[in-house]
Amino acid sequence: MQKVSINNIEREKLMILLGVVGAVLIVSGAHAAVNWTAYNDCHTNPLGFTHDNVTRWTIYTGNTNNYTGLLKDFETGSSHAMPVVTFTMVGTLGSSGSAAANPDPNTDAYEIFDGKVDFSGNIVDSESAPGWAQEITFTGLDPNMTYTFVGTAIRAKHYPYREALVTILGHVYANNNSSEDLVTTRDTTILQPGDNSSPGYVVRWDDISPGADGSFTIRSEDAPGGEYKSYPINGFMLQKFDPSGNRPPTVDAGSDHVLVRPEHTVSLDATVTDDGVGDPNGFLALEWSKITGPGEVSFDPNVFVEDPCVTFLTIGYYELILSATDGEFEASDTVAITINEPNHSPYPPILIGPADGEPNVSLSPLLEVMVSDPDEDIMDITFYGRRIPGTEDSFTIIVIPDTQCYSDAYPEIFTVQTSWIANEVNDGSRNIVFVTHVGDIVEHPDSVVEWDRARESMSVLDPALLNLGDPCLPEPVVPYAVIPGNHDQPTVLYNQYFPYTRYEGVLPWYGGHYGNKNDSSYQLFRAGGEDYIILHIEFCPKTDPDGNDVLDWGNFVLQEYADRKAIIVTHGFINEFGERTVSFCSDTQYIWDALVVPNDNVWFVLCGHNGSVGEALRTDIVNGHPVYQLLSCYQRRSNGGNGWLRIMRFVPEEDRVYIETYSPWLDQYETDENSQFDLDFPMGDVFAIIDSVNDVPNGTNASVEWLCLSPYTEYEWYVTITDATERTTVGPVWRFTTGPALEPSSPDPCSGAGQVDINTILTWIPGEDAVFHDVYFGMDNPPSTLIATDLAEPVCDPTPLDGMMLNSCTTYHWQVVGKTTGGQMPGPVWQFKTGLAGDFDSNNHVCFLDLQVFISQWLDLNCSGSNWCDGADINRNNEVNLKDFAILSQYWLQSCED
Repeated sequence: MQKVSINNIEREKLMILLGVVGAVLIVSGAHAAVNWTAYNDCHTNPLGFTHDNVTRWTIYTGNTNNYTGLLKDFETGSSHAMPVVTFTMVGTLGSSGSAAANPDPNTDAYEIFDGKVDFSGNIVDSESAPGWAQEITFTGLDPNMTYTFVGTAIRAKHYPYREALVTILGHVYANNNSSEDLVTTRDTTILQPGDNSSPGYVVRWDDISPGADGSFTIRSEDAPGGEYKSYPINGFMLQKFDPSGNRPPTVDAGSDHVLVRPEHTVSLDATVTDDGVGDPNGFLALEWSKITGPGEVSFDPNVFVEDPCVTFLTIGYYELILSATDGEFEASDTVAITINEPNHSPYPPILIGPADGEPNVSLSPLLEVMVSDPDEDIMDITFYGRRIPGTEDSFTIIVIPDTQCYSDAYPEIFTVQTSWIANEVNDGSRNIVFVTHVGDIVEHPDSVVEWDRARESMSVLDPALLNLGDPCLPEPVVPYAVIPGNHDQPTVLYNQYFPYTRYEGVLPWYGGHYGNKNDSSYQLFRAGGEDYIILHIEFCPKTDPDGNDVLDWGNFVLQEYADRKAIIVTHGFINEFGERTVSFCSDTQYIWDALVVPNDNVWFVLCGHNGSVGEALRTDIVNGHPVYQLLSCYQRRSNGGNGWLRIMRFVPEEDRVYIETYSPWLDQYETDENSQFDLDFPMGDVFAIIDSVNDVPNGTNASVEWLCLSPYTEYEWYVTITDATERTTVGPVWRFTTGPALEPSSPDPCSGAGQVDINTILTWIPGEDAVFHDVYFGMDNPPSTLIATDLAEPVCDPTPLDGMMLNSCTTYHWQVVGKTTGGQMPGPVWQFKTGLAGDFDSNNHVCFLDLQVFISQWLDLNCSGSNWCDGADINRNNEVNLKDFAILSQYWLQSCED
């Protein structure tokens, strides 16, 4: 919408409409008696001629003591009953000596300000700092009267881009009558003080109705797209009008519209108001017409209504004007309508290679497609890919429900359960990756006999439990975890029989624990091509008023491993009816709110405790996916539970989890709908971005290299094509199968990886028939330093000396040469960039979060394995000490971009 002056042709059309040809129309703003007029010189020239009855209120750098006060009636020089003007400054303004100019004769500014305000001498500008703004606020105005504001700033030299955006604020209504060549809307004007070939543009609003508090504001600031060194209002006039008698109509032509064919009709939303006074009395006429546009325009029902439907048959840009007159005064406003050709989505991609279903594809294949667009737009191409999960990716988690009755009276049932699990692990067909016990291990927490029985049964899975003092503890049959239930509390004996020292720093899948007990812990494992975390939380964890409680810790752990899918296990969570309330704990909603709601990687919550029915499933959608809450507790059945177990079989190939309930004691399955069912669960490698190619011309090819693939593996991929108008086409999914590794492949760290551990170990997949390997390593490309020769295994430590580490934030290159009986097969040159020493949370910044991790491991001994005391053993010397702290201090508050 843009204010436009009515030209002679339009005047003539309106006069014919009114039947008063030859009458003289008066422009809006010159229609009522002036009550008073006030002028202000915002930047007085000490040598100039500013009139005595002109005020000099201002504010800018170096002049902040004269920013507010009463205006003067120009005719009388009195400030009695006059409004207050206040200047506010944001940013920096200064003055440019001898840079201003007075308006030329026959300009709008000359007609208003000549002989009253002196614009010569200096001009206020924004100097060299963007983001400035000047606000001129008038208070003490009469909300029942109308006002006119006229302001200007004039630069002596020609600077075409020094434009100020001037806006009127806080008013009820105003009619913009700024100089004809300026770009305006109803409430804004782009003032060009530095582009006056004939200096004298003004910003002007007439018929200003102040806000209900008797105020309005004029704001000057940088114009979008202009130079920030521009000019605020340097002088203004304010007039008060007696609103009695006729006032001109107000016209708002409504919103601009952009239509895309086949759309070609729009309903206009204009509004026209009038005071009901005119000539003849109460007369008001209005008419729509086209100012510019490439084709004919039709108005339905006609051009004489406020909101007609307008039809455009020709593509292009149109401006329409709505003119209104009350017979004495007239007003108008414009609206812009753009009719565009439809932009079509890109065509589907054409596959160049590899061919769909192609076997024996390279381990670093070039993915290539040809792309085109009906509108010949340039396009951005994004490549997505994933490894296709197969039957070999299926895995199983076993859930052991409450065993309290077994430990008390039926220990043989408990042992049959763990023996069956161990046999199934050894068989391998189920691929059991984890076993979790949901708590209530014993019936009486102070019964040594019951704890001995529980330990005996669990030792089938972990023989080391029978001799925790053995310095060479054997590995468990399968990764597992136990948590205490309410019958295991207080947990004094629990922590003697299942101490965290059995697991921490000894078993690589044990992530850590809360405090100095094993009541709450977490474990890490990988299955089906994905990483998982299983968080075990003690029964109804108590909250600490200071906020340092187990739920805070659990939330921290889940966020630290946000890239892993998460399973939460806690003894009491839902009851038989799926409600989050359990005995001895009541409401468990707080656990949900603290651990599930903030973490979108949580998919399952497993629990026991409520045994009257023994089974329940509750599903809630949170963070955009289902979270399954499963209860399994059979203690009130015959023989304290009859040995029922829960089997969770994960099948990535189907994105399903199959739940079964089986008793090795009875050797039978329970198959009712509460005991045997399946759940949707996306698994396997998800489609991830391989790479993108931008600004691809129409009809050309786009390609990327997909690195680090594994041999004899099936992959699938697709592309998305997005044109300049953000229309996107998704291509079909194509598949291929990789062939043998003829040369060394699948490097770890993967080529191009960042934030790699400074103690990383190099691994790779050997090429076909490779017997030995030589490794070249260094910062040069290609690497020239031979660091290992005749390696029989595809593993190499690039820093073989004790205590040696790679440099932080450094790019390294490495190459493996496979040696066969027939010669040598050099592999490609791979590269990676190390992260920061001490950046334990991998956020590319060493800060207080890392220090917190370090302090939690301070002086820990026996650091080893993949965990290395949560990484706090930076130099990998098996203990966290001052040497590690010295390394951490070296990189304190640094990032790799520093």
